Amino acid sequence: FYDLMQKYTPVEEEGNMLIICYDDFYQTMKPFVKWKNMKGIPTEIVNISEIGTTAADIKNYIVNYYNTYGLTFVLLVGDAQQIPTPLYEGYGASDPSYSYVVGNDHYPDLFVGRFSAQNISQLQTQVERTIEYEKYPQIADWYHRGIGIASNQGAGYGDDGEADWQHMRNIRSKLLNYTYTQVDEFYDGSHGGEDADGDPTATMVLNSLNEGRGLINYCGHGSATGWATSGFSISDIYDLTNDNMLPFIWSVACNNGEFNNYDECFAEAWLRATHNGEPIGAVAVFMSSISQYWAPPMDAQDEIIDILVESYEDNRKITFGGLSFNGCMHMNDEYGEDGYDMTDTWHVFGDPSIVVRTDTPTSMNVQHSSIITVGATSFNVNVVGVEKALCAISRNGHLLGRAYTDENGEATIIFDEPIDEIGTLDLVVTAYNKIPYITTIEVVQPVRQPAEFEPMEGVLIRYPFGITYELIAEMAEEVKIYTIVASESEKEYVESQYESYGINLSNCEFLIAPTDTYWTRDYGPWFVFNDTTGEMEVINFTYNRPRPNDDKIPEAFANDQGMTLHFMDLVHTGGNYMTDGHGIAVSTELVWEENPDLTPEEINETVAKYLGIHTYHVVPDVLGEYIKHIDCWAKFLAPDKIMIIEVPPTHPQYDEIEAAVDYFESQYSCYGTPYKIYRVYTPNGEPYINSLILNDKVLVPITGSEWDDDAIAAYQAAMPGYEVLGFTAPPSHPWLTTDALHCRVKGIPDRYMLYIEHIPLKDTPPSDNGFLVEAKIIPYSGASLVNGTPVVYWKTEGGNWTALQMESKGNNTYYAYIPSQPCGETIYYYIHAEDASGREANHPYIGAADPHVFTVTPVPDIWVSPSSFEFVSNEGELLYDILTIGNDEFAGKNLTFNISCEGDGWLSFDIVNGSLQPGMLVNVTIIINTTGLDIGEYYETITIESNDPDETIVNIPVTLSIVYQNDVGIISINYPSGTIPPGNYTINATIKNFGTKDQTNVTVNC
Repeated sequence: FYDLMQKYTPVEEEGNMLIICYDDFYQTMKPFVKWKNMKGIPTEIVNISEIGTTAADIKNYIVNYYNTYGLTFVLLVGDAQQIPTPLYEGYGASDPSYSYVVGNDHYPDLFVGRFSAQNISQLQTQVERTIEYEKYPQIADWYHRGIGIASNQGAGYGDDGEADWQHMRNIRSKLLNYTYTQVDEFYDGSHGGEDADGDPTATMVLNSLNEGRGLINYCGHGSATGWATSGFSISDIYDLTNDNMLPFIWSVACNNGEFNNYDECFAEAWLRATHNGEPIGAVAVFMSSISQYWAPPMDAQDEIIDILVESYEDNRKITFGGLSFNGCMHMNDEYGEDGYDMTDTWHVFGDPSIVVRTDTPTSMNVQHSSIITVGATSFNVNVVGVEKALCAISRNGHLLGRAYTDENGEATIIFDEPIDEIGTLDLVVTAYNKIPYITTIEVVQPVRQPAEFEPMEGVLIRYPFGITYELIAEMAEEVKIYTIVASESEKEYVESQYESYGINLSNCEFLIAPTDTYWTRDYGPWFVFNDTTGEMEVINFTYNRPRPNDDKIPEAFANDQGMTLHFMDLVHTGGNYMTDGHGIAVSTELVWEENPDLTPEEINETVAKYLGIHTYHVVPDVLGEYIKHIDCWAKFLAPDKIMIIEVPPTHPQYDEIEAAVDYFESQYSCYGTPYKIYRVYTPNGEPYINSLILNDKVLVPITGSEWDDDAIAAYQAAMPGYEVLGFTAPPSHPWLTTDALHCRVKGIPDRYMLYIEHIPLKDTPPSDNGFLVEAKIIPYSGASLVNGTPVVYWKTEGGNWTALQMESKGNNTYYAYIPSQPCGETIYYYIHAEDASGREANHPYIGAADPHVFTVTPVPDIWVSPSSFEFVSNEGELLYDILTIGNDEFAGKNLTFNISCEGDGWLSFDIVNGSLQPGMLVNVTIIINTTGLDIGEYYETITIESNDPDETIVNIPVTLSIVYQNDVGIISINYPSGTIPPGNYTINATIKNFGTKDQTNVTVNC
């Protein structure tokens, strides 16, 4: 672990970047800025002309930026003549001085680097090599191969008494114990191991680099044009052919980075060199602008490597700037002024934020949704097994949000502003020694698919019918009948039939289109509400039967009604689909079987995009029938209610059906509560589950079976307040287990419905403020709500309904507080709204007949007295007082508590825990022992921990003053001022007893 008590405080790498750019280079830097924002580093670029012309101007700008926005990285773009550098002792370039923002010291507060370029081509290669290194890594082993170059000098006076080559061999050992598999030893002299006899040459270094090396460490003499050991110089850099196999370099040497006094110094050449247009040299280097001292920079290099190989659990750095500058701070700790000189003049040439690579990059398993809706405020990403992966979402290079994965590999990206337009976003995930994951996320309109139990404006049926005119007549009393007929003449015939059966023709509309069957449920249109436009739209899909006429009905209906049509590229059928209206849907595994070219994840993404489904339960078919439709055995009755068929234990599918019951009982509804499962008995395959919910009625297929009445009763018990009606089938088309009323009728949601969205209250502790009821209420008709609504109707057990006017919070959101009630009370409530279109709505749908219900949870209610203690005492005394702890008489549960304190042992109590029934209290004796205490003030806190959910911890401050027993003093004297003439005068003195005992015979002298 990193000992912060003895060492520098590491500067962290997670943050933003400011680029200060020579004006002519602004356009060339755009790809770099875009990439940094895409990967999740908030990056801003500013031209030097906007700042000033001097190093002081730049420093002031950086300080102000740091104090205003925070700042982690600064990148200077241009040579010293274009972007001035501070000067150390009047001659040495000192870019690191820009990093000293807080205080007056030489410890960096941020990381500074420089793209030193005199022209666009020199800059272009630095931009390209940095982006290529981070964004498009090679799958190669050169990343974990390195080079160590060192002189034969320094024994006895180098850092830790090491000679340069010994220092470098120790570094090599650390690297080989990390990810590195090879580190060349190029040392002056002959030292055994991998070090060849004699002195290394420039050719040896060049050959290794051309093979590919990911890291170079150097320690020895140097100059502004090269390294003394090996003689490797600027000309050798330009002879390299290590195209895009670029190491990062830490060099302990004199003047390698003296860029301010040379047209091109050694450090600059490493970043500017190209071969046939491809970058060669290095990706980043750390080199000094002045002559370096011998030992201090060796210490910094040691610390850099210790951090690189993850020697410290709580000081892990992966950026070149973070590694380099934190290493310097260790040098400052060890060497003081000599360290400061080195820190001031040791420069990062390259991008300080670049994440170094020390091993062959590997891919990441990144899991996320492929879509995001307009209005979204966050996005979840899971990077399996990878902590600290940076996940970022951007649009056209503008960063929208970012987050790092936690120890579970999970990240939630929070957007600065909600996503506000459709299109595509870029998702980039990067991590140490990983291949970046880059993909696009589609932004779609937020949609909601209404449930079958929501308000319906009509039903879609087809002639010739599979239902009776009696059923049609019943439905026509409630809603519009949309009848599909093949021709105008067929329409006229059906109208005459309707008239003869007394069907309300004013509620009848016709769609002239060819069809193949009467199963409108299976092939009919699906509907969604576009939350952006507020309009209901039609979703088409590929019907799972080879019936081309049926397959065209959704499009024909949309065109006939003037509704927007979307095609969902999925093979499906309405009988194998049900939704709760809140983003949860259920189908059998048939949907997987009929879409073999799509993975389950891709199917989930499709229904999320087009239907707004975030939870798609795809379950085994329990009947074993050929059709495999969910509506043959299960049905949503409400967002938190599911009905499932029940059969006797002897039924061949009994186990499968009960397994489905177990599954849904273990799942949670959109309300966050387990589903309530209701059963309807179907011992012989009766089709009772294949019913139609039509507003406040339930139309149930019956067969004349002895179980018909029980089926009606099952619905009545599950759906109080609904009118449950049974209907037989036409003799020519009887109801079947796999084909009944629901299959032959398709509900059409009310496109102008008054919609109430609300999460019901669960059992909750008592609250002095009452119980908040909040709802979003949307009149899709565009009409305003009627004055006096919305309203919350509530009552307690056995009480009468009371109305509470809800208040608006804006954005169609309303709220009201049900008054506070005692523990154990059961509260019933529902929400009612009306709009100017004449529509009314309740939540839950049926209102008072089946309201929401919750119980005020019995909880303890702690109280204490007094709320604080103050004691005054002499040393060596015992003091006592009483602390009363009580459980309120109206509490609904026993209170358990524990008493504790910290400190020096002068405070204790005779009771440390206990349990109190409602209305009971206990007196705790507080004991103060002042033995051994010095004169002065003492402070302690009594902490009471309890099971009261509102006050789990109560803190009671205790103040103790230790004073002398005998302490009398004068606090004021009244006496004449100036010259006192001869005569008698009275002087008044006020005397106070500051002690703790009565004082007698007090003598006052003057």
